[in-house]
Amino acid sequence: MLALAVCAGITCAACGAPQSAPSQPKSVKAIKIGPFRVSRMAIPGVLVNGSQTYQIGPNTMVRASDSAPYVLQRRTLTAGRWTTVFRCAQPPIGTNIYGPLTGFLCPAPPGASTQRNPVILFDPTGQARTYNLPVRLPTSRQWLQVVGYVFGGKKGSLAWLAAEDYPVGQTDLGSGLIDLAAGKSKAAPASITLDMRQTWSGFFQMPSGMPYLSPSDALFLVGSSASEGENVPVCRWSKVDAKLTPLGEVPLYETLGVGDDGTLWAIRPAFPSPGSQQSVYFLREVPGGGRVQSWKIDGQVLGGGPGYVVYVPNSNPTSLDIFFPLQHRTLRYRNLNDPGKILRLAVLWQVDAKMQAVVTGEGAKVLEIQISR
Repeated sequence: MLALAVCAGITCAACGAPQSAPSQPKSVKAIKIGPFRVSRMAIPGVLVNGSQTYQIGPNTMVRASDSAPYVLQRRTLTAGRWTTVFRCAQPPIGTNIYGPLTGFLCPAPPGASTQRNPVILFDPTGQARTYNLPVRLPTSRQWLQVVGYVFGGKKGSLAWLAAEDYPVGQTDLGSGLIDLAAGKSKAAPASITLDMRQTWSGFFQMPSGMPYLSPSDALFLVGSSASEGENVPVCRWSKVDAKLTPLGEVPLYETLGVGDDGTLWAIRPAFPSPGSQQSVYFLREVPGGGRVQSWKIDGQVLGGGPGYVVYVPNSNPTSLDIFFPLQHRTLRYRNLNDPGKILRLAVLWQVDAKMQAVVTGEGAKVLEIQISR
């Protein structure tokens, strides 16, 4: 996921200040397929080549400077210049806050005995608000990780966890829940308290399983299992009742996304594969429904979400297919290349549960394909 929070030690120049919404880019082509919108556009090469450059929305990028003076800047995909949003007192430290908002950590100075660490949350247009992460951070931040989920929309909640994640083992520094509408911090309910641990599908989870957000930013948990294909429970979190509601069980495979109704979209290997070529099944699993729909995909899957899968077909390694099974549609992009020779034809990342983006090359241009709803 490219929309990762990447700034720390920030001295806020405009924390919480209103920002004007950026103008939308002129897409080369936009297609509506059922509830989806697929747009393609030329993008600045810095999005591919900038190690400290991140996309936080359909048309908004941010970057953090690597040397003093440390600044956090933003721009639109179509703008010609960067605008400074925050000035930083220390080198940036990356965070990983997933959902409709992108977070940037401003930790207290090294060694300071304080639990005040501002977190700036940006919405996809660049609007920002500031909250506090109430945790005492270590003097050495080499292994520091801050992860979290924003669920219930941009006025919902942030479940967060700070930890030192060493190559072998980890130490939790603190966790909690921030009510984004009220700006208040509290302990997270036990069932949705984040826990940092190495799993086959991620680096952190909750006691009831792996968290996923639906396109409407509802929080779902998919149970974990030691064996692929075993049945696991699927639950939905209710903020009103402050509890998890079981929806039923599904066979556990590699989950790509969860729909608003709790339907899982996943992939499983197809055995045997012809020669060295890759083949998988794209699955639609209804919790408790028993029936699983599947579609065979002959190619290298880059990713996907509720209702679509993105892959490089075996039949044409310079092409990209986006398959929408319920709409019986496939979009095909041909004669693509690897821009800058740093990607393998294309790379896909999830900006949030409502949007994914594919970056690839088309002729001499860097091309971005956005799938949103």
